[in-house]
Amino acid sequence: MSVSTVIHLRNLPMPPTMNRLYPTGKNGRRYKDKRHPFFGAVTDYWKMNRLAIKGIQIRIEKMIESGCVFEVQRYFCFNYGSLYTKKKTVKRMDVTNRIKAFDDEVISGLIGLDDQYIWKGTEEKIEVVDDGPEFVHVSIRPFEKPATTKDLSGRFTFDLRKK
Repeated sequence: MSVSTVIHLRNLPMPPTMNRLYPTGKNGRRYKDKRHPFFGAVTDYWKMNRLAIKGIQIRIEKMIESGCVFEVQRYFCFNYGSLYTKKKTVKRMDVTNRIKAFDDEVISGLIGLDDQYIWKGTEEKIEVVDDGPEFVHVSIRPFEKPATTKDLSGRFTFDLRKK
């Protein structure tokens, strides 16, 4: 894999948690809050970077046409206060609760990579050192060889399945 096949997007808007993005209405059903500031931030990001994003969309489209699947690495960059309490213990925060909103609006909606082509995904919490705004960096690269169950043999020390 050459370096040119890796796509990096920096300083993307931080997605809200699914609970904030999809609040529960009076009827008990969840609905998408289209007024959430996250959507405006994604639109603003597109406006500032539309030529580069168009180039990324074309590259991804060509890669998909050639049969490529992808690995997506997400780096969620939070301020210290979002990660730790005043007593310096780790705060309860489920970063995976933000992935669906991020992937739907940014990965699929902004750059056109539908999640059916994401074969591997990872996420990591990163501390913003200068206490600036929270954001997301993402790296997208071709996923060379999708694994099979044979590839997994030997990775696990025990099997819970009944024999």
